[in-house]
Amino acid sequence: MSYAAALSLTEWVPSDAFFLNLSFIILPGYVIFRVFGAMRMPGAVGVLLAGCLARQFAGETMKTALPSLQTLAFVLVLCRAGCEIHVDDLTLTVLLLATVPILTETCCIGLVLSWSLEVTFQQGLLAGSMLSALGDGLVIPIMQQLRASDLGPLPRIMACVAPLEATFALFMYAFLASSGAQSPAPLWARLAFGVVLKLAASIGLGLVVGFGISAFCNNAEWFHIADRRVFSSTEVEEFLVLLGASLFVFGLAGEDAAGEPIVSNGMPLVVPTPPGHKPEGLMLPELALICTTFFCAYFSPRVAHYAETLFEGLWVFGALFLFAAIGAGITDVPRKIELLPKLLPALACGLAGRFVACLVVCGATARKRLVRGPLSVRHVVIEATFCVAASLPRATIQGVLAARPAAEGLYPGVMVGSYEFAGKDGLLQTLAQATLALMAPCGQLLLTMVAKPLLTQLSYAPSVLEQERKVETSLDLDIAPPPATLTFHRRSTGGDSDQPFSLYSPRRRINVFRWPTVDELKRVARGKQDFRAGRWNAERWPVECETNTPQTPSQGGTSSGGDYKPPTPRR
Repeated sequence: MSYAAALSLTEWVPSDAFFLNLSFIILPGYVIFRVFGAMRMPGAVGVLLAGCLARQFAGETMKTALPSLQTLAFVLVLCRAGCEIHVDDLTLTVLLLATVPILTETCCIGLVLSWSLEVTFQQGLLAGSMLSALGDGLVIPIMQQLRASDLGPLPRIMACVAPLEATFALFMYAFLASSGAQSPAPLWARLAFGVVLKLAASIGLGLVVGFGISAFCNNAEWFHIADRRVFSSTEVEEFLVLLGASLFVFGLAGEDAAGEPIVSNGMPLVVPTPPGHKPEGLMLPELALICTTFFCAYFSPRVAHYAETLFEGLWVFGALFLFAAIGAGITDVPRKIELLPKLLPALACGLAGRFVACLVVCGATARKRLVRGPLSVRHVVIEATFCVAASLPRATIQGVLAARPAAEGLYPGVMVGSYEFAGKDGLLQTLAQATLALMAPCGQLLLTMVAKPLLTQLSYAPSVLEQERKVETSLDLDIAPPPATLTFHRRSTGGDSDQPFSLYSPRRRINVFRWPTVDELKRVARGKQDFRAGRWNAERWPVECETNTPQTPSQGGTSSGGDYKPPTPRR
């Protein structure tokens, strides 16, 4: 028996056809992705077409593995979203633009769909939460290009809004899916266990794991065995720790193979439920994962910065697997075309509601952006139009959530006409796939066409533009330089070898054979706090380091050769 035949007999090892289909997704999918990008078309649409072609040749093993690959791509989306959220960007304008417009659009879509499809309002809201979120993977690259054109603060604001809105959309979906009307528990129990407890547990788990990741990465050089370092403290090692911990959090907050939550919320112990009722989990996997990377970025910006760079590289594979899986799952195109007369009015009403919400938010926060001259209605309308245009490209969240209702077993047996509401190839999945296929190419084309003309009509105060230039030029200076290690050695009194201990400080390594002074420890802590808060100044530390009075042997320190002189810091 050949080796390939022996492998094909095992259920957990894929056959050779799996690798053939996988190569068809990666190579032609990437070529089509680049060709569509060169034609100024969304590359996701090209990968969708490649997935549709791959479906014709995919075997059963490939069809079985695609959902797992799609889930891994989903994890990459969440990790990127958490790393892209910074505390300094959480201003009132950003928070309002990330929550109020999508809430309004979700409610509008829910109202229209509940009327046109004759479903309940909660079911309409569930569909609206899947359709209303912008595609952060499509919007953020365009906003980054616009930020380099010095056209005001709106591109930076929308680049910050995109991951926050995607996070809020995932939270809305998880809340609506977990607190469905079919739950036998009373309303107070669903609110207490399904909302408050889940929210607190998800944030708490993310806080603990995120702090643990940053503490390990910042102090990995402390671990020695026989005077040899255990960990290398390289960027790849820190990224590996972050990715592994993120997968651990996502799996711990999820379900096992039998569909049971790994950690239950304990509601059956308080509220009697029917024997056949499925228990709910204690945490929301999406929110817990995003909080993990967010708190890791808060406690250790350096680790998150390099992890974000590596996540962008991995997202090339993630996008291929995600959109190829979506394309392979698109079947029965005529049935999707039949839903367009009901989908288009819902999307139009949702965008109208989003425009009104953006108009209110931009008008209420315009003074915070220091608009030059008297505040005009025209200025607010243009800003609101740009915000709505930035929400038109939609692909990531719709692709991620398209198959989630069927996988989670929501609303079993509920039929809407000839469609099962939340089943495989059901109504929710069909609506999400149709929205993706429609809004991804059209939305990106419209945003590319109208973005610069809208921004050039806005007028901001010189102080605002100068502040934007400072933010742009300080990004590489504040976060990109990796902190080095401040290593002190103490001389043993028993004649043994020197025993080192390490403290992290920005940028430099200082080796001295003595105990550190209190002033040096304070300077290290102050520099570390400035680095975390984004106030790092490349010129301030050398001045402090050179002007600080060193400790000499006469002041209580021991030196291996004369007075201690701080070395010249490395640039």
